Order: sequence, then structure tokens, then C-alpha cells
Amino acid sequence: MDRSTYRPPSGGFTFQEMLVTLAIGAILAAGAVGTAVIVEENRLRGEVNGLVAHLSLARSEAVKRGAPVTLCTSPDGAACASSAGWKEGWIVFADDNGNHVRDEDEDLLRIREGLAPDFRLRYGESGTYHHLTYKPDGSASPNATFTFCDGRGATKARAIIVHWTGRTRISTKKSDGGALACG
Repeated sequence: MDRSTYRPPSGGFTFQEMLVTLAIGAILAAGAVGTAVIVEENRLRGEVNGLVAHLSLARSEAVKRGAPVTLCTSPDGAACASSAGWKEGWIVFADDNGNHVRDEDEDLLRIREGLAPDFRLRYGESGTYHHLTYKPDGSASPNATFTFCDGRGATKARAIIVHWTGRTRISTKKSDGGALACG
């Protein structure tokens, strides 16, 4: 064997192998970032749709029962609490006497436990509304906007606009077309 042409086997990578490995890693990393965005969007969409479902239930139950049905803030899942925010949870109940307070003899229709820590939810421009009542004709009072925000801020916020007729719609803007705020 001629020593001038012999090369011992290399224990490393070739430049081309290293480039291919880095390219695959970059593609996987980019996909992971894209997937995280999709997951965040789907979390927000799921929370919004969950509240819309509770609003729809309350409206249909009010019409069916011929009596008011109320959603109110409730951190314990049993009674309304005006000191609590919507983020802490809410209940839907048959408000037979229309006093916006759940009495022991009034049917509890749904319970929603608190939202994840990175979510914020308010009802009304300043977040001061702690209940929403659907009347037997399907109309809502007070009519206002629920604003959902997550850790991404106001640019990704969603609004559930409740019209006085009881109809709801989801939007990325306030009912007057202005930008949503997460404050």
C-alpha cells in the first residue's frame, strides 16, 4: 500500500452533511413557531365559542321557559358575585323572579370555571357589567360587548357583541368599528 494515497476514515461530518442537518433543523424550528401561533389562536377561539354557546343556551332557554335567564360572574359556580370578574367564571341560571341573583329554587343551567391565567374577559366598555339577562322574548339586557384577550394583547383580541335583540356576533373590532382594548 502506498502511504501517499491512503487516507484514514474520517470520524466527522462533511460540510454538505452539516448543511443538510442545519437546514432540516431550521425547517423544524420554523414549524414549531408556526404551530405555537395556531395553538394560541385556537385556544382563544375555543374560549370565545364557549361563551357564545352559553349565550345561545341562555337565550333559547329564556324563550322556551317564558322566563328570564341570566349569566353572571361567579367564582364559586353557585351564586352571582358582583365583586368577581368574568375571568373568574360564570353561571347560567333560570332567573324566575328576574332579580339577577340566583336563588336556591332557581335552576342552574351551566357553570363555567375560571379562565386560564393569560386570558382576560370583560363585559361592557369599562368591564363593570356583572350580569346579562335574556328576557322571554329573546332580547338581552344590558346590551354591550364581551372582550376576550390573551397574552398576545389587543391586536389579537376578540369581541362578542350582544345586540339588544339578543343576537350575538364575533368581531375583531368594537361595535362602533373602533379597536378593541384589553385594559
